Amino acid sequence: MKTIILCEHQERNGVQYPGCGAKIVMVTLIPENLVRGTQRKKIPLDARPYDPACGVSPSHAVALGWGTCRPLRPGETPAPDEIPALTHFATCPHRRPLA
Repeated sequence: MKTIILCEHQERNGVQYPGCGAKIVMVTLIPENLVRGTQRKKIPLDARPYDPACGVSPSHAVALGWGTCRPLRPGETPAPDEIPALTHFATCPHRRPLA
C-alpha cells in the first residue's frame, strides 16, 4: 500500500526550507549490495506515474505494492512485475545542487 505525502525539504544543517509540494511516496530501497546489520533506507519517489516521454530514464524499479524499490542501471528496464519510477531528487525544482 502506498502512502502519498507532500514534498518538504530539510537541508543538511537542519534548517527547514519549503518543499515544492509535489506528491511523493517514501519507499524502502533494496540496495545492490546488501550489508548484514545495515538498516534499509527509504527514498522519495514521485507518486505520479512514470512518463517515458519526459526524456529521463527511470531511476528505480518499484515492486507492485509500492513497498520496496531497487535502483536501475543505465539502460536497464524494470521486470514485468515492477513499475518504473523516478526519484524525487531528480525532479524537485527546489532541490539545490551541493556546493
